[in-house]
Amino acid sequence: MAATTAACQGIWLKNLLMEVTGDDPGPVLLYMDNKSAIDLARNPVFHGRSKHIDIPSLATYLSENMLEKATLEVVRLLGNTVKPEIARTNIQMLGALCHSVGDRFGTYLGVTIPLLMSYMSGSENSEEPRECILQAMESFLLVCSRDVSSYCEEILHFTQKFLRYDRDVSDEMEEDTDNEIYEDEEDNDNNYEYIDDKTASWKVRRAAVKCLAALIISRPEMLPKLFVEACPKLMDRFGEREEVVKMDVFNTFIELLRQTGNARKGQNEDGPSPICLVKQKVPKIVKLVHRQLRGISVNTKVAALLVLKELAVVLPVCVADNFKILLPEIQNALCDKSSTSALKLEALILTRLVLASNSPTVFYTYIEDISRPILLAVRDSYYKVTAEALRVCDEIVRVVRPKTQGYNFDYKPCIYPIYNAIMECLVNQDQYQEVKECAISSIGLVVCTFGDNLGAELPACLTILANRMGNEITRLAAVKAFSLIAASPMHLDLSCVLEHVMADLTVFLRKVKD
Repeated sequence: MAATTAACQGIWLKNLLMEVTGDDPGPVLLYMDNKSAIDLARNPVFHGRSKHIDIPSLATYLSENMLEKATLEVVRLLGNTVKPEIARTNIQMLGALCHSVGDRFGTYLGVTIPLLMSYMSGSENSEEPRECILQAMESFLLVCSRDVSSYCEEILHFTQKFLRYDRDVSDEMEEDTDNEIYEDEEDNDNNYEYIDDKTASWKVRRAAVKCLAALIISRPEMLPKLFVEACPKLMDRFGEREEVVKMDVFNTFIELLRQTGNARKGQNEDGPSPICLVKQKVPKIVKLVHRQLRGISVNTKVAALLVLKELAVVLPVCVADNFKILLPEIQNALCDKSSTSALKLEALILTRLVLASNSPTVFYTYIEDISRPILLAVRDSYYKVTAEALRVCDEIVRVVRPKTQGYNFDYKPCIYPIYNAIMECLVNQDQYQEVKECAISSIGLVVCTFGDNLGAELPACLTILANRMGNEITRLAAVKAFSLIAASPMHLDLSCVLEHVMADLTVFLRKVKD
């Protein structure tokens, strides 16, 4: 590594002298006292310990002529290679060169990609070269997006082929295994305990998933084709045995949904657009994700909720239509003692997004089932979970008594459970700043919405809010809460705190004027 760093510095100094003097000082002479490096320089053969030489770091300093020679030499060596370990090194070299020199490598994709694809098609090749080829393709897609466009169809074909790759299991056996897993929902995660470390086939599948993700990111114009061809196969991999691969599958599917949301503007949802294709697949997506939520792996549950969250951003109405199916799993995520904070947060964020973007009438039949775990989460020991639960309470308040008239729903049983949970956070001074601000904002909304039903509780609540105006940390949130209360259509009686609040506001205005 020392020799590599010294060579980089030597090339940089040589280029600097050429710019200053206009003369070529000739090759840089590098002195090295390491015996292994000397022997390797005299006899440049492949060795298991020689792969640490970081040649791609030197590539950024190469001229176009030298880069061409280096790339074509690696391609020649790869074409003449028989041993998988040597082929792996040459393939890694091509991917690393592309990553180092950027779009300058696009000129050589015409000789690189056909060779890699022909090598990948060989049935006798082991997993490691295939994994390296897919990683190189990922680099080509992300770095040379313009020059690689003519090969995207072939790359898509290979990624789909190797999404299900398992050297010891045929496609038919793999499909049967997946079906058995889906049928046995009660023992869902136990079926995924099989680990194919001996063949490392999972590394090929993981590389294929990441390559597909790069294709989704770099080629948004291919979204309709990706939904028709790649999306079903990607959804089938929700039941992937290896959890590390499953996480990449979920992340890739999330990226597919995100790109669909980005491409939504200016498109007709009734035509063959990506958003229309997503709508058609929503029932199956919810069904597959629901199965994953019933498993025992917390990481899988978090990833499944992330998929639903992105789907709720793209198509909130479709998620709301299936929310009743998902509600038991959301309740378990919030109430189960084994749940992690990350799982609770994602469940709360999903609930908030769905409540905020749909008609209140959708949730009236099971609003009590929604609010019960939310109020429990308000009392959680982790402050971020508490703050997010308070934000969900705001949406529940807006749902049970919306500003728009014409909703016939008995909201009164919901008032005091929500009010008491928020007041516990409000009166507790030993709270994080985020929780304090969320509690003040939430109680302001509760008073604004339910103030005519609070009775004797109203003066005590207003007094606490007025006291929060005297604290510099919570002052802004308290002023916003009183602004909301003052604009309430209930025309609430604020006489118990009016003098105090007006005096504080006058002082604030004087400070601003000064």
